[in-house]
Amino acid sequence: MPNDDLALLLRLNKSWYDDIPPDELYETTRAWWVMSVANAERVVRVLAVAGGLVREVYEPAEWLHSPVEGLENRIGFNGSVASDRDKYVGRDVAHLFRPGSANPVRYLPLNAVLADSSVTPTGAEPVAAESEPIAHEAVEPGLLERVLPLLDAFEHDLLWAQSRAGQELFHSNTLGWLLRKHPQELRPLLEVLGGATYPDIDAIRVARELKHLDVVVDPVDAHPKVVVENKLYSIPYPAQLLKYNPVALPWSPNHGEAGASNTRYVLLSLMDPSFDLPAPWVHVNYSAVSDALELVDAPALGRTADLFTRYRALVQRLVALA
Repeated sequence: MPNDDLALLLRLNKSWYDDIPPDELYETTRAWWVMSVANAERVVRVLAVAGGLVREVYEPAEWLHSPVEGLENRIGFNGSVASDRDKYVGRDVAHLFRPGSANPVRYLPLNAVLADSSVTPTGAEPVAAESEPIAHEAVEPGLLERVLPLLDAFEHDLLWAQSRAGQELFHSNTLGWLLRKHPQELRPLLEVLGGATYPDIDAIRVARELKHLDVVVDPVDAHPKVVVENKLYSIPYPAQLLKYNPVALPWSPNHGEAGASNTRYVLLSLMDPSFDLPAPWVHVNYSAVSDALELVDAPALGRTADLFTRYRALVQRLVALA
């Protein structure tokens, strides 16, 4: 095979288990991965890797873009088990994944996979553009191929254009409205923010910008209540959070500097804070919100379903970009 032929190594550690059925292993391997079509089209063998070992090898027949809004930077393939799988299955390729890297995707010239274990990843920067040639080392998908599809999707999304004027305000209004209008369906979101299970929720009172508190969530007849400071891009200093502790709340008008009892104070942000949060504040990342929105049964929202689906996709893109 020519040197331009690539092997694609996909690490499946979270999905792999002993005696996994072949059909399930194929479906787990084939989709969906953050990578560019330009590089994928040079791939002639896809190696399913778990525990550092090659578990199966596929020959891709075609590459497909993810059909899910919010996952525009992911692709997958249709294919079949490779006829020469025995050359690869059982090989130890753990050294091709740089220690500490969470990225499960690696490109490597196909002939290098069959070389000895001296072929190891380097600490060099990942491939920066789709057209950049791949050297004889394992590399992660480059920054541009991970980001450009997301940026393109943003530019074609009316909801994104509308959100740019308000930033945090847009998301606070949207999340608060969803909780208030659809308390039962949005229970996964409430439980992420509240850090607790809410078995029966028939109504949620939501206040916006209550004495500078971004979102105040009151699940009726249930605890904990939730106070949310929403920071999409920036992170407040501890002093900024502490000043919100004594603010009077509808269910607790006279508490002190320690904050209201039976209330969870949440800093919601795309980026993790670089300091310990002052009590009683806890951090919730937008990635957890994205996961919670994924659990919501969109069709159950009726006329709101389409707009909710688009908002969920917007949050997924923001999390992926972050």
